[in-house]
Amino acid sequence: MEKDDLMVPDLLEVNDTIEEAQVLKDKIRNYQTVAGLIDDAVKDKSENYVPLDNLPYGEERIRLRDVPETLDHAIELLQSTMERKLTTEEVANNFAEATEIIEDANSIMRDCTPLPSEDDNEYQYQEVYDD
Repeated sequence: MEKDDLMVPDLLEVNDTIEEAQVLKDKIRNYQTVAGLIDDAVKDKSENYVPLDNLPYGEERIRLRDVPETLDHAIELLQSTMERKLTTEEVANNFAEATEIIEDANSIMRDCTPLPSEDDNEYQYQEVYDD
């Protein structure tokens, strides 16, 4: 990004972006938890080893594995724009990097197989939660 293209966010934009990153991180962690429970239920029902490709959410879990940590980094970048004395260029660069991380995380999440609803019996979803 060229120096003239850098966007310097105001405090409201930074706070809104921090909130967006946190909400997305929570959504991803929830997805990872539920997907893990579903995959574990599939593995538990099989007498044989179940390869990653045969798990309903195996690939998604791998793709999302490091995303919460990268979102933590984005949140730290955004918080640094408010807490430290940074140049205008550093603030703009931090904001640009953080928003790119958030956009990438959103893109990964959009590509993931949706979780079944609680009414969906495809993976005996209720059974996973009744433990």
